[in-house]
Amino acid sequence: MKKIFGMQTLILIAAASVLFFCGCKKVHDKTTVSIMVKGDANVTSQETTITAVKNDKWVIVKTKLPTLTFEENYELDSWHLTDANGAVLKDNDTFATDTVIFAVSKRSQITVTIAGDANVILPANKTVTIDKGEKWATVKTKLPTLGFKENYELDKWVLSGSSDAIVDSYAFNGEEILYAVSKAKGTPPPPAPDKITIAVKGDPNVTALTKTSIEADKGEKWATVKTKLPTLGFQENYELDKWVLSGSSDAIAASYAFNGEEILYAVSKAKGTPPPPAPDKITIAVKGDPNVTALTKTSIEADKDEKWATVKTKLPTLTFKDNYELDKWVLSGSSDAIADSYAFNGGETIFAVAKRSQVTVTIAGNANVNLPANKTVMVDKGSTWSELKEKTEIKDVQFADYYELKAWHLTDANGKKLEEYTEPFIADTIVYAVAQSKFTTDGNGTITGYRGEPPVSLVFPKEIDGKLVTKIGKDAFSGRENITKIDFTNCQNLIEIGENAFKDCIRITGVLILPQQLETIGEKAFYNCQNITNIDFTSCQKLTDIEMSAFSDCIKIGKDIPESLVLPKQLKTIGKFAFSHCVWAKIRLPAGIKEIGSMAFGYRSKDKSLCLKVFIPRGYPDIEKMLAKASYPTGRIGYYAPSVAFCN
Repeated sequence: MKKIFGMQTLILIAAASVLFFCGCKKVHDKTTVSIMVKGDANVTSQETTITAVKNDKWVIVKTKLPTLTFEENYELDSWHLTDANGAVLKDNDTFATDTVIFAVSKRSQITVTIAGDANVILPANKTVTIDKGEKWATVKTKLPTLGFKENYELDKWVLSGSSDAIVDSYAFNGEEILYAVSKAKGTPPPPAPDKITIAVKGDPNVTALTKTSIEADKGEKWATVKTKLPTLGFQENYELDKWVLSGSSDAIAASYAFNGEEILYAVSKAKGTPPPPAPDKITIAVKGDPNVTALTKTSIEADKDEKWATVKTKLPTLTFKDNYELDKWVLSGSSDAIADSYAFNGGETIFAVAKRSQVTVTIAGNANVNLPANKTVMVDKGSTWSELKEKTEIKDVQFADYYELKAWHLTDANGKKLEEYTEPFIADTIVYAVAQSKFTTDGNGTITGYRGEPPVSLVFPKEIDGKLVTKIGKDAFSGRENITKIDFTNCQNLIEIGENAFKDCIRITGVLILPQQLETIGEKAFYNCQNITNIDFTSCQKLTDIEMSAFSDCIKIGKDIPESLVLPKQLKTIGKFAFSHCVWAKIRLPAGIKEIGSMAFGYRSKDKSLCLKVFIPRGYPDIEKMLAKASYPTGRIGYYAPSVAFCN
């Protein structure tokens, strides 16, 4: 009612005036009204007065208003009577007397659209309305929450067509597309950029600088570098005109990236110096190759002779086919990227050339993986594992001795196996090699076998996956006929060689050297190892048990060897058939032997099963009785003096 009353009052006053003057002899017929035009603090136009036909309506009057200008990023909101608190003008309001109208401004609004790569789950509402000129530092606080596929998270926000993270100082001035880029969880952050120092100077009219250099990131652009500039002092009646790079007269473009070798010069001008005449405006056509799917505008306006360094800051936002991004801008008919110094004359068409996007794949692995010197590889965005695994960097991954690849995983050892991973790589990712021992184990120090064909010379490790090797398990290498040598040199914590561990390994040759911590040699552990020629018990300080048939049918033990096979002094038990059919063997028993199993050295009724000789310490009749009970012929027993060196 307030707004209507105000306007009706104007009209009624005007009507009363008409009646008053009509009653007089002298009539002043006023047919026009004066309207003063004002605005709030964001209206930069000067106050002015216009003339309108008396009783014209607002719908007509507003067509006669001058064009208003506003502070940057502001625009007209509404027109009011008198001031900002007056009634809002409506099309049917009538102007019957002189009055004041008042322009109220508002912050311009723009809409940004949200997009993301294939690992980003976008919200239902993919647009955000913001103030024109609003900076990323606040815009990012207004964005909706994103979802991500399993094992992915946000890496950075970029503007469509760019791969650089948006800086907090970036101001939004148009309809832009924000693109969320994901990364695999656990991806290490990129290394911090190198710091550079930029020298700052001024022309003779610059009298003071609060600092003569500034620090910036290498590659940082002028758009943010200029926010770090020192405060300047000037000669009287002078002020800043522009900043230039040493050796140039052109103002620095917002997109210029600093490398650390520059000198910035502050160029002054006399206060009140009129700006140069506005250059002619030209239109530049904008197109894209087939991988560019959309442009927010197909032409841009620029000044005639404006250089690419600033023209490129006016380019439209691009969208691309999946896994493509901007490579370069070229002039129609050229394949070369446009140089910053190129000056446009108005007849050009510029083309956006796309390229396959790249992602960084970081190679990692567990403790037994030997990574290559170059642990990263760049691949085309959208590549699959079948393509990635053919890269040299992946093939250069090696493994510790007696380890091999178990599987490649995504991100870490708990990630999805890449052989089962069918999705393309569309974000920076970690691929993780998990090594496994070629020896199989029970997880607690017992070797249970070997994956695939074991090597000819089989070297046993000290530990596997952090567990000390203490036992060779049952049947671990039984029947592995390709093995010709076994080496326990590193396996100094081995306590037991289990049942059938090396049974029928018929190509093991030469001397079998046993480790010092060994306590038990299991049943048939080396049964039928036909080419072992000797057994070295020298290091065995704890061996107490040689079980049944442990070396039975090792038919070449002792052949062409004059020395006896000296069993260790701690040995207590020799099982049945332990050395049966070791027909060349000459075996020396220790004085502390407590038990000899039946036919441990062959059996009396079968001469070809008997060891050639068994030596016992002189004066130990109990041992002689044990041998007789074990079916070993008395005539083959030899004696040695227990307190002196043994001789045959």
